[in-house]
Amino acid sequence: MKKKKKQKRKVSQNYPGYFERKNIFGDHVIELGEPEEKKKKKRTVWDWIILFIDNGVDRIVMSAALLVLLMGVYMVMDNYYVFHQSNTESLTAFKPEKINKETLKQISDDVVAWLTVDDTTIDYPIMQGENNLEYLNKNPYGEYALSGSIFLDSRNNEDFTDPYNIIYGHHMNGGLMFGALDEFWDEKYFDTHRTGTLIVGDTRYFFKTIAFCFTQADVQEIFGYPEGLDHKAFYEENAAFTHLEDYTDHLVALTTCKDPATTDRTALIIAIYDHEEIEDDEITPLEEGTSIENTDKTAD
Repeated sequence: MKKKKKQKRKVSQNYPGYFERKNIFGDHVIELGEPEEKKKKKRTVWDWIILFIDNGVDRIVMSAALLVLLMGVYMVMDNYYVFHQSNTESLTAFKPEKINKETLKQISDDVVAWLTVDDTTIDYPIMQGENNLEYLNKNPYGEYALSGSIFLDSRNNEDFTDPYNIIYGHHMNGGLMFGALDEFWDEKYFDTHRTGTLIVGDTRYFFKTIAFCFTQADVQEIFGYPEGLDHKAFYEENAAFTHLEDYTDHLVALTTCKDPATTDRTALIIAIYDHEEIEDDEITPLEEGTSIENTDKTAD
């Protein structure tokens, strides 16, 4: 029985994947597939447009990712800078050992007082600008700072002789600046942190906290000077906590925002009940040519 010869598969040279090559023995070999040296297809205008768009999208994605990274680095650095600027130690580092008009003015001509609420982080120089925007983003040394300064309302007399005075400060995280007022939402804390001093020129005023209020930025009883206002009655009706048995006719409101995105405000009201003149022998004068900044204030 004769074996049938295996027929070779005929492949048309018109077949799109057809090409011939020689193997290592010099034989012609027919293969189906793409040739090793395929001629490059000439790109059309549309090919170039698609390639341009594709590369453009890649560049946009890469640029966006880089921008997000840079913004993240900036936010970390900015938060550190803000925290450093508002850090209690960064402001009290130059606090004179003895405070009076002379030593305060060595910090800045715009310093009008030094405020201390006992056993809290509130221990700051009080500034006063020509308007209420000047020290919003400027520290007591005249340098730009997002945390700003604690400052007296420009409508008040710098010597605190008005019956009602308003002090503003940013609400910073970590209990810094007037972020420390958050602690007074605890009634027990309010009851146990009631004393402090306000040094104005050569006079030391003593005060007690008498009310803690949650309010709005447009409430004139807190942020204005309406004539004939009965402050005591207002606090009695609207304050969260009070100690009105210590009420006097010489008041100071420490105010801050509750949330920067809203008009919510908090106010700690203090009543000045006594004062004394600072004696000369209490003052430790600085050596001539020595600035406040170079004075060693390191605690023992």
